[in-house]
Amino acid sequence: MTGRPPTPARRVTFAASVALTFVITGGCTTQPPETLGRLVVTANGQVHAFRDTGEVDEIPGAPAGARRATAAAGRIVVEADDGAIVVSDSPGTGAARSWRELTIDAGPGRSTAGIDLSLDGRTLAIVRGDPDTAGMDVVTIDVETGTATTRELDLMANGPPAWIGPGMLALEVVKPDQQVGIATLDIATGAVAITRASGFEASATGDGSLVAVATDTGVVVRKTSDWLADAPDEGVPVPGLNGATILDLAIDAAGARLAVVQADPSGASASVVILRRNGPTWDEVTSVQVTGDGPVVVDWLD
Repeated sequence: MTGRPPTPARRVTFAASVALTFVITGGCTTQPPETLGRLVVTANGQVHAFRDTGEVDEIPGAPAGARRATAAAGRIVVEADDGAIVVSDSPGTGAARSWRELTIDAGPGRSTAGIDLSLDGRTLAIVRGDPDTAGMDVVTIDVETGTATTRELDLMANGPPAWIGPGMLALEVVKPDQQVGIATLDIATGAVAITRASGFEASATGDGSLVAVATDTGVVVRKTSDWLADAPDEGVPVPGLNGATILDLAIDAAGARLAVVQADPSGASASVVILRRNGPTWDEVTSVQVTGDGPVVVDWLD
């Protein structure tokens, strides 16, 4: 297996056909929370919500200067360019979405490789490190209290973390033999295991039973246990993505919707593709083209 492809620098602006001015202000209340699109998209330092139709909603109060965002169980966590972690809890019916900064009792460390919110929305995982530096830190944070636990691993970080079940993280790593691969970390025990899994940008369903993962040739959805063991059943390839360079992906909690960020062949733009499960396969629902600098990051609210 080869490693994840490098992410080209792109400034993200939406194509004219979307008719969107990608500007967020703190007092925005244009969309009642209960009608927001369910796909959270971070691009060009801003966070918005996409609908299956391709329409884009402003998220009331979402902070500008966002580096990346993750979501689960109706909660959104944003990492800002200055390193601040800002949280929006799932609002009650008819209530406005509010935001709070999370004070974390973890000291400064290596550069951040990625973040992921647990499937129940309660715990944030942060991976710090890079493929060229020995050692990596995995920080897990209680989103309610900010209480943090840092574990230093004798591996090198090669990408973001992914929750694949209660208390279980999948980590993209460079192993001691200098090969890239997937390790698991049991949060309760601290046990680390090198698996036979391959791929990158893994994303699991709410119960952790299924995982979507990018490969060198596209995206596949398969049982998480089969993926970790590299079982003969290779799962279901997602049609229409063969040969695409995958930059990010997310499967929703029910395993019914999939969002994939793929680079266009020219490298000058990318597309956010939303698909819906149709029996054993996946049908494309909509695709939104983006152009410019900077990464595009996706995650489902639920």
